[in-house]
Amino acid sequence: MRKVFFIATLFVAFLVTSCSNNSPKSVAEKFLTSMENSDFEEAKKYADDSMQQMLGMLSGMGKELPKGNEKKKVTITKVEEDGDNAKAFYKVEGEEEEKSIDLKKVDGKWKVTFNKENSNKENMPNMDDVELGESSLEEVNEEVQEAVGQ
Repeated sequence: MRKVFFIATLFVAFLVTSCSNNSPKSVAEKFLTSMENSDFEEAKKYADDSMQQMLGMLSGMGKELPKGNEKKKVTITKVEEDGDNAKAFYKVEGEEEEKSIDLKKVDGKWKVTFNKENSNKENMPNMDDVELGESSLEEVNEEVQEAVGQ
């Protein structure tokens, strides 16, 4: 009987752990932390196809992006789920403004998504007022929107 109870406990622990790793909150935290650290390749793991395109462009311009010396903590303040869509609200350490990103379920997994509503620069972590060579972040956003057909 103890053996059955032990196995059942391990199974439940496994389920809880695996489900929590794919929650909108967990995915948003991992994505935002990667973005704050300018780790675009890691951020792509938590992004849908449209956001991956944008991250690919940013990654390609990585030499021109400033590297922050300090790593800032990102705190998810709340998550609003609506079926296969979610919005995660967050604050970045040292900043007053609460920001948000959108997520959607893709093949049963939560992914950060890129859309016109969240493409403005105040919703792009660690990218405020960044100049990318001759292109501003707003111009890059416009190019990505055109590329993904939005």
